[in-house]
Amino acid sequence: MIDNNRENGVGLIALVITIIVLLIIAGAAVSIALNGEGIFSKANNAKEEWNEKVSEEYNTLNNTLSMLDGLKPSVNEPDVPSSTDKVEVKKITWIYDSENDIWEENESEQSDWYNYDEGRWANIKTVNKENENTAYWVWIPRFAYSAPSREGIPTANSSNQNKSVYPEFEILFVDKNNNPLDSSKLNEKEILTDIAGGISKGEEKWIVHPAFTFGETELSGIWVAKYEASSTNPEESTGGGNSTSLGVNVIPNEISWRGLTATNMFANCINMKESGGALEGLNVLDPHMIKNVEWGAVAYLTQSKYGQMRDGAEGQVWINPSEIYKTGQAGTGPDVSSTGTTDNYNRGNGPKASTTGNVYGIYDMSGGAWEYVSAYISNNAALSSDNLSNLTTAASKYVDVYEVDDTIEADSTATDDQKKDGNYAKLTNENRILKWGDAVYETSTAGLGNFSWQKDSSNFPYASEFFFRRSGGNSSGSGAGLFYFYNATGSRYNNDSFRPVCIGIR
Repeated sequence: MIDNNRENGVGLIALVITIIVLLIIAGAAVSIALNGEGIFSKANNAKEEWNEKVSEEYNTLNNTLSMLDGLKPSVNEPDVPSSTDKVEVKKITWIYDSENDIWEENESEQSDWYNYDEGRWANIKTVNKENENTAYWVWIPRFAYSAPSREGIPTANSSNQNKSVYPEFEILFVDKNNNPLDSSKLNEKEILTDIAGGISKGEEKWIVHPAFTFGETELSGIWVAKYEASSTNPEESTGGGNSTSLGVNVIPNEISWRGLTATNMFANCINMKESGGALEGLNVLDPHMIKNVEWGAVAYLTQSKYGQMRDGAEGQVWINPSEIYKTGQAGTGPDVSSTGTTDNYNRGNGPKASTTGNVYGIYDMSGGAWEYVSAYISNNAALSSDNLSNLTTAASKYVDVYEVDDTIEADSTATDDQKKDGNYAKLTNENRILKWGDAVYETSTAGLGNFSWQKDSSNFPYASEFFFRRSGGNSSGSGAGLFYFYNATGSRYNNDSFRPVCIGIR
């Protein structure tokens, strides 16, 4: 017979023992937790370690992004064509030889061959392997600009036309989608891209420079000839004469090619891709005669902190005063306009005659020969001129055409000066600029006289003088300069030259 009382007693004892064991385990756990080595402490430690790791990863990521941001190009990378079996393409830098006071050309590959913040613009050289026809080119990267106030520009009523007044363009380098390469420089200004209807005067906005739109193609930059053109027969009295059978060179210390009609200048630039030319076989390039708007792109970059307005620069492109029209020369001062003794581009005062004030810039844009540009006003005289036949039939992307005030052109009682100024005024429609970026309206106040920046000459085309020319030649004194523009017929003159531009068409 089972003793129920006994069994109940054993069960009660077992229960008490179980409770005691559980209490001992719980006490131990509490003790461990409270003495700093328990699960609560370990959880807190794990949380702190996790936060530290997250913070470290965050900082590492930020540092990496900052480093990558610092590695972003300050400008669009130069579109350098590859060498072919016909033409060798070389990147160019210069090394200063202090003993002989000369900048020596250096063709060795260098990763830092350009730096626009320091005024070192990218340079290349194209050389035909068969006949050594050579051309030097300088890269003008795509940018948007903000024009400075027109205050300080000489006006028709100005009694003190001070040539020391140097306004400055603000420049914002952008990619082909018009995104800024350095957004910190936006300064809360809107970037204008649709400007077909003109631009309101005085707008505080960024304007994408129109030189970088070539027909329907948006460009990352353009290659501009470093010097005025010279020919493969520079011994001829005008450095080549009115010919389309000679090759075009773009080299320093050479007599510039003059004495051509505008239509032959236009043809010679395109012919640089033909047999024997300095661009033969480089099908990725589209050479042509520089347009007014392309001249303006160089002028605006020059008149910025990346050119002549940066620290240490003179603030003015010195005139090339060579009496024999030798390329890449400087005199003894910025306004010396005519002399037989000059310094070459790479020694003495020579670099001061470039757009950067050093050997990396573009030369002969102030003085040298007068330069025809591919730009004219649209009137019957221009359209029927044999001197412009290649231009008037060319695709619009190769030429800048200006509409004129027909009422003034047809007025037989109007003076030439009235026609010049009236056509200049056609650049505006009440308060809107209809032509922009060409270093004409934005940098001058009148269409006749010396009313451009730095007291440069400003004589707008009109009637029978329907063509644009720039730079001012070597004998125009204070009228010569980067912002000089004048009228001409497109005929051949012994003091007028030209300059090619190359467009990458990859």
